[in-house]
Amino acid sequence: MRASMLAALLFAVAASGCGNSDHSASNQAAERVIEQAAEDQGIEADVQITDDGAAFSMNTTSERGAETIQSGENLPLPEDLPKDIPLPDALKVTMINTAAAKEVFNIQATNSLPVDDLVQFYKTQAPAKGWKEVSASALAGVMASLEYEKENRVLRVIINEGNGWSMLTLNTESK
Repeated sequence: MRASMLAALLFAVAASGCGNSDHSASNQAAERVIEQAAEDQGIEADVQITDDGAAFSMNTTSERGAETIQSGENLPLPEDLPKDIPLPDALKVTMINTAAAKEVFNIQATNSLPVDDLVQFYKTQAPAKGWKEVSASALAGVMASLEYEKENRVLRVIINEGNGWSMLTLNTESK
């Protein structure tokens, strides 16, 4: 978990300083600072920030295993993402955090479907893929939180209303 927390913290620091194409040298300096901060925590890190600051990736290795975090526009889904995770069409992935050895996948994405339609999608598609609903709460049209279990895994789905789109956060991991 220490690597996950460090990755999220370092991602936030890096993302706040990125975004201007005139700052590729600043982005390279930020990469080195983040890598050194990780090393100080006993974590080997490889950080990449695009010259325009539009995308960020960090691969870490520590005594707890390997982890990857990526941020950008329309990221490809991880190849090792379990196939039984229901994914709506037209998903635009903006952040991925994985620790495959621990079967942890965190994905943030946007979708043009309204919150209630995404809730209905998960309420039908998750059970169709073998997931059992454990809990569900919603504020109609605004947000929803769904949790499913299957064998030794859990799937959490959080949906928030945006401005003409929905933000979807998926988390799956071993119990």
